[in-house]
Amino acid sequence: MMQDVRTSRDWLFSSDYRILRLPRSLVESLERQNVLLANFFATNLGFFTKVYGHKTERDTFDEYIVIYCLDGRGWYRANGQTWFIEKGQVLFVQRDIPHAYGSDGADPWSIQWAHFRGDLAQSYLELINITPEKPVRTIGVQPNLSLLFDEALNVMKSGYSLYHLVKISSLIQQALSQIAFSTAYSPPVGTIGLHVGNVIEYMLVNITQRCTLDDFAAQACLSRSYFSRQFRDKTGYAPVDYFIRLKMQRACELLETTKMTVGQISRGLGYQDQYYFSRIFKKIVGVHPTQYRRTREVDH
Repeated sequence: MMQDVRTSRDWLFSSDYRILRLPRSLVESLERQNVLLANFFATNLGFFTKVYGHKTERDTFDEYIVIYCLDGRGWYRANGQTWFIEKGQVLFVQRDIPHAYGSDGADPWSIQWAHFRGDLAQSYLELINITPEKPVRTIGVQPNLSLLFDEALNVMKSGYSLYHLVKISSLIQQALSQIAFSTAYSPPVGTIGLHVGNVIEYMLVNITQRCTLDDFAAQACLSRSYFSRQFRDKTGYAPVDYFIRLKMQRACELLETTKMTVGQISRGLGYQDQYYFSRIFKKIVGVHPTQYRRTREVDH
């Protein structure tokens, strides 16, 4: 249960702010009745623009909070540490942790935020690699992410029907998924670490070529060993293995949508030895290319 919420109400709002909250009794009732909302339930949403004097402090809280900073600066305090939040960063407040957060006095933040709960909530934080020691992620300014928060607000203002609430929760799950994807694959320019999205794009552009680990590491401007470790950590695959799987995915598409022979597909993807290509295809897909084509013809 929520306890000891101390929130400064002496805020100086601009004319552009919104707060929408679901009644607590409604949330608890629907969680018991509907498995979708029991798994993930977005309960409160809001949008603040340049909110001066904003400060919230809680001793306990039984929901998670995501705060996306669109402009300005803010701060977050928990477990004896303080983090400063800037434009393009996302703050996650974990449940059951005493905490406080608010806007910077000189350059107050503009934020979109949501409270959420349910059996899947912690899994999303784990996907984004959020911990009590690392509650902030930098993703840059992403209009598509803002649109998801906006749409959720617009749906919530229309009422509390089950269909509205499932839609709202789905939109916040999409927002969390986008944050996870951006954090892992497409961090903002200038941040330290591997930009996996750039490397994958390089792989797709060169999918007909015979690229090596050295090629990928050079594209990432990293050493072979560091690049390989980072790429595997973020994707679950070694770089060359990922590249091969992209090739086999493309081969599957060509087998289904063209009349190209297996040999033509093999050579088009950089394999001069058709039999070697077929062995790799079977290892990854589970069947030989010709069998895959016959199976898909039946499926259609």
